[in-house]
Amino acid sequence: MGGATASAFIVPTVLGGRTLAVAVRVADGEASVTSNAVSVTIKPLLPPVLRFTISPSVIEYGQKVTLLADAEPSECGGRATIRFSASDGTISGNIFDSSTVRSTERSVRITANATDQKNSASSGKFVGGGAL
Repeated sequence: MGGATASAFIVPTVLGGRTLAVAVRVADGEASVTSNAVSVTIKPLLPPVLRFTISPSVIEYGQKVTLLADAEPSECGGRATIRFSASDGTISGNIFDSSTVRSTERSVRITANATDQKNSASSGKFVGGGAL
């Protein structure tokens, strides 16, 4: 980090997946000393791996179905939170309720979103219906 004058520095995260060499140079008047370089590996921030299923995938109007999803966080992202949304009907927690679907002759898109502690996200969509 050329020109750094503080006692600490922040390595830019946009360089994810690379290794940087860092050395410290101390100068006092005309004398200076430079340390040996150390390698700092910056791991890439990847989105969580989301697995999302609905079973059964076709239900009758008025039925409820459990939405099954889990997210494996990346090494750098931290714990992931999963949220569901639907183009119609209602979702409470991980239960989809078809009793509030406006038309029984339509497909409903259900989406699972996984967001980790660094705001890296992934999503999975399921479109089902026709029997609603």
